[in-house]
Amino acid sequence: MRGNIRERSKGSYTITVELPRNPISNKRKQKYFSFKGTKKEAEIFLTEKLRELDTGMLIDTKKIKFSEYLDYWLKEYCSNNLSINTIDGYTQYVEKQIKPVLRPFGTWKNNAITFTNTVLT
Repeated sequence: MRGNIRERSKGSYTITVELPRNPISNKRKQKYFSFKGTKKEAEIFLTEKLRELDTGMLIDTKKIKFSEYLDYWLKEYCSNNLSINTIDGYTQYVEKQIKPVLRPFGTWKNNAITFTNTVLT
């Protein structure tokens, strides 16, 4: 089984996605998501997360900096789905416009409010 849905309370679910095992220790890895909505919506959410896992887009946002995610996104998503000219434009924009602003910030989840207040105001 690659994932499951467990109801915590009415309209609240825990969704578990099985990640690939650690190749060194062979330990099992899982990622948990909280979801509020109907059971059918939770099933759709699980399907989306499994698709992200299959395409390599499901990552642990707690341990990665946003600039590292942008590098990953450019390499894994853009190189497979976009034209060369678009990739060049995105790469230049990320390197010259986005990353210089992101340098003072750590991980994206922990500093989302600080980033929003500083950059977008």
